[in-house]
This record gives sequence, C-alpha cells and structure tokens, in this order.
Amino acid sequence: MLAHQIESQLYKREGKAITNFKTTLPKSHSDLANELIKDPYHFDFFSLKKKYSERQLEDALLDHITKFLLELGAGFAFISRQKVINVGNRDFKIDLLFYHTIMHCYIVVELKVVDFEPEFAGKLNFYITAIDKQIKTEKDEPTIGILICKDKDKTVVEYALNDIYKPMAVSEYHLTNILPDDLKDNLPNVEDLKSEINKGST
Repeated sequence: MLAHQIESQLYKREGKAITNFKTTLPKSHSDLANELIKDPYHFDFFSLKKKYSERQLEDALLDHITKFLLELGAGFAFISRQKVINVGNRDFKIDLLFYHTIMHCYIVVELKVVDFEPEFAGKLNFYITAIDKQIKTEKDEPTIGILICKDKDKTVVEYALNDIYKPMAVSEYHLTNILPDDLKDNLPNVEDLKSEINKGST
C-alpha cells in the first residue's frame, strides 16, 4: 500500500476534491471525510478501449476490486454494485455502495464517463437521501456521496454543490491504459487466455 501511495503521488491528490463537507458535516467528521477523498483517482490497473460505457468502467473496476479498494484508500468496504432502492413505485440503481469502517458511514459512489453536469449532483443527492432513509441506522454517521467523472469545471461543481445539504464530493478519474478500439477488440480476454492455458496443461 505504501509503495502504491508513493508511486501514485497520493500527497498531491489527497483532500483535493471539491466537496461541501464543511457545511454538511461536523468539523471533526468533515476533516476526516475530506482526507479520504482523492482527486484525481488513478485507474491505471486495467485497460479499456477509447470508447467505453459506464457499465464497462464499473465492470473493469470490480474485476480488479482489490486494486480498486487500494486506490480508494483505507477503510472502504465494498457492499454492492447496482444497488436497487425502491422509492415510491419506482426502482433506482446505485452504481456502487461502500461502507467506511473508520468513519462508520455508507458511501455512495456514482461513476460518470463524461464531464460533470450540474444535474449529476441532484441525482447523487437523491441516492444519499434514499440510503439515509432506508438503510442507515442510528449508529451510522451521515451517508456521503462521491461522484467520479471524466472531467469537471471547478466553478460549475461549486455552484452545483452550493445549496445541497447532503455531504458529497466530486472527483475526476484518470485512465492511463487506453487501447485503440480495433486493437482492443482483437486481443483475447482473460477467459480466452485461461482457456488456452488450460488446454496447454492437459
């Protein structure tokens, strides 16, 4: 973990996300929450083609869940992907749900493969409210939301979070292992490689 933090220049990324923690959390909790969020997140432990969907990004992160948790930082415990919550007569799906064992709170993570848009904050706010009302107990601290997007305009994010009263942060992610679309499609996947290895060993 220490080697990973040094290589990824954690000291430059820790506490750099745009958040509304100061106005939505008690100071002691706000400081701790701010330290656990990074900006940007480095997802350099897998390869994707140039054009990819949110589901493909989510699949890749969970295929490398150990490295993903290492990048998120200490205390993150994975709960669920595409967590279904029922509100009114509708079902909604949360991309990723975690529990933070140090802060004792649920953390909703929404992934976006596009640049930040103001409406993303409203959707994340809705999900945080749903977790607070349906899953959070009296022993848990307030649920926190993290929106991880491809890029963001700092001023737009600040405006979007200004009057939201649920704690949330907005960060970017960086991918370093991007392959051309045609090359990616021609490479064998993990299952194909395993199959070939198994054939060779029999």
